[in-house]
Amino acid sequence: MRNTKKMITQIVFFLYGSKIGVFKKLITKMLMRNQFESTLLRDIFKRFYRIDIGMYSYGCFTPERIRPGVKIGRYCSFGPDIKIYNANHPLHFISTHPYLYAKQYGVTDIDLLDRHEVIIGDDVWIGANVVILPSVKNIGTGAILGAGSIVTKDVPAFAVVVGNPAKVIKYRFPEDIQKVILESNIYKMDKTFIKRNLEHLFDSQYFSNIR
Repeated sequence: MRNTKKMITQIVFFLYGSKIGVFKKLITKMLMRNQFESTLLRDIFKRFYRIDIGMYSYGCFTPERIRPGVKIGRYCSFGPDIKIYNANHPLHFISTHPYLYAKQYGVTDIDLLDRHEVIIGDDVWIGANVVILPSVKNIGTGAILGAGSIVTKDVPAFAVVVGNPAKVIKYRFPEDIQKVILESNIYKMDKTFIKRNLEHLFDSQYFSNIR
């Protein structure tokens, strides 16, 4: 069974990476039907785009808007037209044009753009049209980024940020509840566990009752 799965994965990788674009479109369309849970879709994004996406997260399978080196946690909700940048055009070059730093355009032999890792924690909700700039390296677990926000610095866990530049307007839970949630590893649980404990998840005050 494991060997069969491995073989199927290799075949999908081969077709997805081929120069025949129709295969890429068909595979993406098919796998996106189950974007919450498809491990194969996540394997493709990690292999071909260097974007690491946790289970149950959705809306983030957009390599044209999310750059290589971004790691997204589990249970994240992404609205439309979100852009995540993790590198700037080199300011010290004579020109900022990609001919000088991007190998893909056939002028330079090496890629000179230095992309850093961006880590987005578990259960992060990012509203429509949010832009995350290269100055950001970490979006904390449980954070909410309001629609249209321009995020210029790291966001703490469970913070709600809005505006341009985005600023913290409140926290979802008091510090003691935040601590309980983070220590529980609730976001590492699968949907079966979530379903079994659903009644506790509607009210943070009863969170400590989860077993």
